[in-house]
Amino acid sequence: MTLPIEVIERIKVIETRKQDKVVKAYLTWKNNKIVAVQCKLCSSDITGLIETDDENEIEYTKLKNTTIKKVPMTYAYFANYMEIKIQFDDKTYHVTNLCKNCLKSFITFEELEYVYLCDLFQFEVNSKIGLGSEIDWETLKDRIPDKITETSDAGII
Repeated sequence: MTLPIEVIERIKVIETRKQDKVVKAYLTWKNNKIVAVQCKLCSSDITGLIETDDENEIEYTKLKNTTIKKVPMTYAYFANYMEIKIQFDDKTYHVTNLCKNCLKSFITFEELEYVYLCDLFQFEVNSKIGLGSEIDWETLKDRIPDKITETSDAGII
């Protein structure tokens, strides 16, 4: 299934109002795993792959006069990662993420709507590449963000 027409229309409205914003995907996938997440508002990296600091996992290979160091990567939440819990007009909730800097600045209704539409767009992208669960568009398409009810930098909302 593709994005419902109601969602496409909402995307057009927000992109027309906020000409510097284009509703986009914000996850980077590799081998069916998320390897990076960007903030939906400013596009800064909020999660990603970093080199492991465990010396026991580092491999060294000698090739002629050269030593090759193979350092495994691990997925990490960066210091600027934040989760927010959005309450909608129908009193349902949705948890998503942003960077701390964007969350510190006042988030307008349009920005909250933009964040939610980016999530809906990402759900559709994930579905098309076979990496998402079944999408309940009937529930998601008409919800209007009302307010942020909770925040966490620990990823536990």
